[in-house]
Amino acid sequence: MTSNKKILVNITNACLLYFALWLLFRCIHIQFTIINIVTSTCLILFISQYKKLYWFIFFPVIVFLSLYLPIGLKFGFITSDYLITLYSTNVAESSDFLSKISIKYIIYSIFILTYFILWGKTLVNKGKLKINNKFILIISLIGSLIFIPNLIFFKELYLSTKNAITELKDFKENINKNDWHVVNVNNKYKNYVLIIGESGSKFYHGLYGYKPDTTPFLSNVNGTIVDGMLSPATHTIPSLTRVLTLQNNFKPKYNLNLIDLVNSAGFTSFWISNQNYVGRHATPITSIGLKSNYSFFQKKIDADTTTDHDLLVTFKKYLQLSHDNKRNFFVIHLHDLHPYEVCDVIKRYQRFNFPIKLTKNYKNINCYNQIVYFTDKLIEEIYNELKETNESFSMIYFSDHGIKIRNIKDKNSELMHSEEQEGYHIPLIKISSDDTSRQIISLNKTGLFFTNGIANWLGIDATNIKQKYDFFSNIPFDNEEEINHISRTKSLPLQPAIKNTILKLND
Repeated sequence: MTSNKKILVNITNACLLYFALWLLFRCIHIQFTIINIVTSTCLILFISQYKKLYWFIFFPVIVFLSLYLPIGLKFGFITSDYLITLYSTNVAESSDFLSKISIKYIIYSIFILTYFILWGKTLVNKGKLKINNKFILIISLIGSLIFIPNLIFFKELYLSTKNAITELKDFKENINKNDWHVVNVNNKYKNYVLIIGESGSKFYHGLYGYKPDTTPFLSNVNGTIVDGMLSPATHTIPSLTRVLTLQNNFKPKYNLNLIDLVNSAGFTSFWISNQNYVGRHATPITSIGLKSNYSFFQKKIDADTTTDHDLLVTFKKYLQLSHDNKRNFFVIHLHDLHPYEVCDVIKRYQRFNFPIKLTKNYKNINCYNQIVYFTDKLIEEIYNELKETNESFSMIYFSDHGIKIRNIKDKNSELMHSEEQEGYHIPLIKISSDDTSRQIISLNKTGLFFTNGIANWLGIDATNIKQKYDFFSNIPFDNEEEINHISRTKSLPLQPAIKNTILKLND
């Protein structure tokens, strides 16, 4: 090989290595700085001195990272919340999740794997990178030692996996226990309805000033609105396990869950869900729902054609069962705003004769906005059904977590879960049969003490509840855990909402 060709080969190899490092750094969240490039190159050169070290230690790590790379680039670091959610997800949701990964990221993954196979076969196996100068070898070793602390990703991944396993073990050991000790029940209304939204961002609800007004009913009905509600987590399972149980230091106590509480207090409980019934295993949320006196999981019957609006049929049926002297507690768990499914789900609404407008630009956001509007219509219908009973009622609507717009300046931008502020900001509104005005509570509240707050709403006192919590009070909740959660969330980056992307929804 001529010297010119050799120089060209070396430059090409250096550029490919530079690109491979850039991808790997993005994947495991290492800053792409000159010192990190130099020291990571030292690490690879040092490892390349020893065939067994390269093929039996380094290369398996590369295989793992190449498989992880599309997920890491698309969704960020996989926390214990992600792992618990993955454990509790069915095949259909997993397939939909994976279908959102760009082919570009898969090509990157193949490149990484191919590049380091060729590196090993052409350079390591043939000893072309052998360093005979001890001084240079020591320099490469020092550089390697400087870079190694950057690999904290693997420690965090180990801790996330360990935490997920511990929480799932705790769930299995405690979900069938009921350790509530109810001492007093003093409720004001006959029917209580808790509506749990899916991925409902406060920033895309007209209720909070978003234009166009995606929530004309909620924006005008008498009630109490909390402007500042934060979810405890940014994914359904980790959020609702904390919402639907008494928790301590972010750890849910499954033996003190909300349904066992209302049952122990003498309520008749109803659980009506459009969420998936089970994945490979019963989810914590499903298991809590099944503790209700009556439960209905719509997707167990039909997962492909139904919508949140179809839950109304079952709600009407259960409402007719509730005409006795007992108090009733309904949970209605929605699903249609799931960020990876909105444009598939929206087509199902055509049979309701709702105005559906699909657009080329900002398609995903438009679909999302319209389903927020359809959710508002559903809440209005639930409200009307409750009024027709001529019985007192109170209803709460909130969401499990928010969403973020990925590539917000791109007209093909996507919806996704987010560990930033957008993932935590959710709507919260209470509407009661005796409301005569609208009240806005502009105060940060969190879902960490949601069961405490629901117990207060229902008028239930239990010895297990050490601190009463009122979501709908202007008085801050003086609790260190809540203060820390609010402070941490507000320190995260915040992206503005995309406005005026669709036509009038009520045409």
